[in-house]
Amino acid sequence: MKSKPSFLQGAAFALFLIHGACAHASVWTETGDAVDMPAGQYVGAGIDRINGSIQPLNDVDMYRLQLGSGLFTASTVGLSSVDTQLYLFDANGFGIVGNDDASSASLQSTISANLTAGVYFLAISAFNSDPLSLAGRIFPDSTDFTGDPNWSATGPGGGSALTGWTSSGGATTTQAGSYGIQLNTATVPEPASMGLAGLALTGVLWSSTRRKKNTTIHRPSTTV
Repeated sequence: MKSKPSFLQGAAFALFLIHGACAHASVWTETGDAVDMPAGQYVGAGIDRINGSIQPLNDVDMYRLQLGSGLFTASTVGLSSVDTQLYLFDANGFGIVGNDDASSASLQSTISANLTAGVYFLAISAFNSDPLSLAGRIFPDSTDFTGDPNWSATGPGGGSALTGWTSSGGATTTQAGSYGIQLNTATVPEPASMGLAGLALTGVLWSSTRRKKNTTIHRPSTTV
C-alpha cells in the first residue's frame, strides 16, 4: 500500500521549487539590434549571460536589467574578438561605472559595482565609442590602456544623464563582431516563477490543515 506524502515531504518539495526559481539563470541573445539609449533591450531577471554583436561599425548595444542588491559584475574577457568597452547606468541614465581594458593582457572589459536593487542599463561598445551627456564625456577619456581601472562617472559630463555616444558625433571604431557578456547572479527571481513556487507552498500548507481537520481520533473502548 502506497503511503501519502507527509507534510514535511510536501513542504520540502515546495521549497525546492522556490530555490529553483531563485537560482534560475539563462542566456539572452540580442534580438535584432539593441538600441544605444535607455530603455535599451529588456532582458528581464535571472540572466547570467548576454550574447550579441557589434554590427555595423560604431554600433552600441544597451540592455535593461532588473538587478538585486549586492555586488554586480559583467565581463567580456574570453568572450569577444572585439576590443570592447562596458558601461553601467542607473535607471535615469546617469553613469555608474565603465571600463575599457580589464588588464594589461586583455583588450576585453570587466566592470563591478555594489548596487541597490532596481533597474539598470548595461551598454557595450567597441573602442572608442564613449557615452556623452550634454556637458561632455560622462567617463574620463583615459589614454592609459594598460589595465584600466573601473572608471566612475568623473568626466566633464559625469553629472548629467546619457544623451549620445562619440561615435554618433563623428568618432569611428574599426571593429565589429560578436560578443558575450558574462554576468554574476545578483538578479532578482522572475516574479512568475516565485509566484508558482509560492502557490505550491500554499497548497501544501492548506492540504496539511485540511487533513488535520478531517482526522478522527479513535480511542480504545474500555469495559468496567
